[in-house]
Amino acid sequence: MTYDCVDNGYLDNTSVYTVPPGHFFALGDNRDNSTDSRMMSAMGFVPMDHLVGKVTRIFWSLDADGRLRGERMGKVW
Repeated sequence: MTYDCVDNGYLDNTSVYTVPPGHFFALGDNRDNSTDSRMMSAMGFVPMDHLVGKVTRIFWSLDADGRLRGERMGKVW
């Protein structure tokens, strides 16, 4: 899959990662302001035995201006 996007900062432009067996690569939903697996010194790859649950609904969601996105609250997958 490919798509065009605006360059939003340094975390958009990362190298290719090879995830070791038995690990996950976690990505935050705020691409340029998420402490996730792209920040090896802070989080890195997540061992499978560290996962304790699965997200099933959105509790709180804000738009780019910090306003509540009511249409997403309580959304269930």
